[in-house]
Amino acid sequence: MESLELSTNSKLQNPMLTDFVAVLVVILFAIIAFFSAMKNGVAKLLASGCAAAIALAILFAGLNFLPEIAKEFMDSELSMKSTVGISVGAAILAYFFALIVFSYVFKALFGADGWFHWAVDGFPGAILSLFPSMVVAVFVFTCVRVAGTLQELNYAASLSQENIDDLTRRIPPYPLSANWRNGIEDVPLLAPALDRLDPFSNRVNRNAAALVIMHGSGKLRSYLLSQPEAGDIAAEDDFIALRRELDIRKALDKQDRIGLVMDPTLRETAAEEKHAEELRSLDLKPILVGFGKTIQPDEPVITPAAEPGF
Repeated sequence: MESLELSTNSKLQNPMLTDFVAVLVVILFAIIAFFSAMKNGVAKLLASGCAAAIALAILFAGLNFLPEIAKEFMDSELSMKSTVGISVGAAILAYFFALIVFSYVFKALFGADGWFHWAVDGFPGAILSLFPSMVVAVFVFTCVRVAGTLQELNYAASLSQENIDDLTRRIPPYPLSANWRNGIEDVPLLAPALDRLDPFSNRVNRNAAALVIMHGSGKLRSYLLSQPEAGDIAAEDDFIALRRELDIRKALDKQDRIGLVMDPTLRETAAEEKHAEELRSLDLKPILVGFGKTIQPDEPVITPAAEPGF
């Protein structure tokens, strides 16, 4: 039994190659873009990349600062749904406008009579293609992290149902998209950089939201408190108190994961110095998977004995 437990923990702590699907996709795109720019030119690719960079900048700025701007200058509360809608709409409009402008600019710069015609293709063009590849990487990684966080929070909420062992015959596996997100964050320096851009997938915010969800289950909370890597932060009264906040209560009842993670009170509590570092380093996968095994442990395969011959 002890060896089986050690084997299971080892699998949870050591990422598999499949966890790096998103990273491998981005690397493959960069390689294709590199050789395409070398052969066909980089002007169109560079125009699309620059337009996408502006769109992403507007999107991230809107998600991070729009509620504060609305409160400061308009004296009104902007809901998260409105914030997301305005930010996405502005980013899409900015992309198409910037694409038209950059297409004209780079066509002139890299054209036959342009100043940078010497860098339009070949090795110089291939090097320039790395910029749009980086923009694609940020976009793909952000999308995967958002999907993984949504699925992980839904998974935690499902396990937090008091009668979970009666509701299903089989605990589903940990979400695939969350594994891909974890693979992205295993790449050195990526997680801190992406945390600064995306407030929803920010590790501090999303793990605080997960704790709030998990505190709704007596069984899951007890298991959480028993885990050495999570017991201290889970025992903090602040996260239990957050469940009594009206807006958080509404988000929990409506299963509004985005509204929960982005709640100002939750984010303010999570950002406190005594919580932030522990939340940032908290890995929920082994906790959620381990709790699932306590509900429905893996059954050993029993091979029937051969009938004695005559």
